[in-house]
Amino acid sequence: QIAEDNANSTSSHNQIEQRLTRDFYRYLFDQGIDFAITPQPPSNQSEVDILTARFPDGRRLVVEAKVFDGKNRDCHHVKSGVPQAARYAKDWGESIGYLLVYNVAKDSVLEFSGSSEIGGLWSIPALGVEVRGVVLNLDLRLRASDSRKLQSISVNVADLSYPANP
Repeated sequence: QIAEDNANSTSSHNQIEQRLTRDFYRYLFDQGIDFAITPQPPSNQSEVDILTARFPDGRRLVVEAKVFDGKNRDCHHVKSGVPQAARYAKDWGESIGYLLVYNVAKDSVLEFSGSSEIGGLWSIPALGVEVRGVVLNLDLRLRASDSRKLQSISVNVADLSYPANP
C-alpha cells in the first residue's frame, strides 16, 4: 500500500516515512520485541527513528531509517543516512549504528556497493563507528519470471570517507 501511495504521489514524503516507521514499530511490537522510541538522541541534534531496549549484553540497537523513491529521495539522500546512523550510535555510546532503507521505487532493487558484508548486512566505517545497513525493496510488482527486467540501482558508499574521530 505504501509503495502504491508513493507511485500515485499523493502522499508527501514525510507521510510515507511516518507510515513506514509506524509499520516498523507495529512489526516489532507484534514480534514481542521490547523497544523504546526516543524523540532525540542525547546530543539533542536530530530525531532518531528507533532505539531498542538494551540487549542482554548491554548494547543498544540504534537505527536510522531512510526512504528511497528514485526521485526526491535518491541515492544521495540514502547516503546521508550513513553519517546520521554513525552520529546516533556515538551519541548513545555504541560502536555500531544501523541504517534501514525502504526502497519504494517501482520494480527496482537497491543495492550497496563499496562496502563489506556481514551476515547479509552491508557494513562501512564512519565517524569512528561501524554502520551496518539493510534495504527493504518494497515495490516489486514484476512476476518472478520477469525478474531480469528489474532495475538495479547501486548506492556506492565507497566514496564516503570520514575522519576516525571527528
